[in-house]
Amino acid sequence: AVATTSQEDETSPMYPWAENHLHPLTETPNPSSNVPTLFWHIPKCGGTTVAYYYGCLELTMVNRAGALPQFGHEADDELIVFKPWRRHGRPEKYVNVDITNKDGIVRAEEMGLVPSGLADFMISPEPQFAIEHLYDEDHLGRAMGLFRHPVERLVSKFYYLQVAYWERSYAPHWKNMSVLKWAETYNRDNEIMVRKLAGKRQNEQVGEEDLQLAMRTMKERFVV
Repeated sequence: AVATTSQEDETSPMYPWAENHLHPLTETPNPSSNVPTLFWHIPKCGGTTVAYYYGCLELTMVNRAGALPQFGHEADDELIVFKPWRRHGRPEKYVNVDITNKDGIVRAEEMGLVPSGLADFMISPEPQFAIEHLYDEDHLGRAMGLFRHPVERLVSKFYYLQVAYWERSYAPHWKNMSVLKWAETYNRDNEIMVRKLAGKRQNEQVGEEDLQLAMRTMKERFVV
C-alpha cells in the first residue's frame, strides 16, 4: 500500500523516530560522515543481493552473519570487525552484532554500535526499532529500501520457502497446494510494510492514518 496508493495527504506528519533520527533527503550527504546507512531488508525484494554487493565493495557490514555462533563472536563484550570467510578469500567484513531482531538491536545499542564509527552499512528487517534505538540526535542516519510489487513478492515467497530448507520458515508442505489456496489460507503478510514502519505486531490493526504516516516517512527520509 505504501508504494501503490495515490491518495497521500500532503499535510500528514511522519513518524517521530524518522523525523528525529534520520537526515532529510533534501540534505546533501557528507562523504566524511562515519554514521552508517541502514538498509530495510524486506523479504524477497533483493535484499540478499544488496548485502552481497556492499560486501564485495569491502564495506563493513552489520547483519546476521556478524553474530553467527560458528564464528565465535556472538557473546563478545566489545565491538570488533572481522572477516568471517577470510579463509575462502571472500572480502566481506562484519561487526560482531546482529540487528535482524530486536534483542540484537538492543545489544548493539548498548555496545555503542553507531557511535563507534566501525560500521558502514547496516541491514535490518526492523526499520522502526533499529532507527529509533541505534541513531540519535548526535548521530543522524540515512535509510534505504528496495521494493517489489507486493503480489510478485508474495508469489516469490510462496515458491522460495517450499525449497529453502536453510530458512527458519521453511515450508515444504506448501508444495502440495496452489498459490491461490496459499494466499487465501496461509498468507499473513497483509500490510506488513506499514506495520513495520508503525512498529506494530503482526496481529495488530493498521489503518488510513498509519498508511499516511508510512508514505510521508518513506517520501521524506528513505532512499528508494
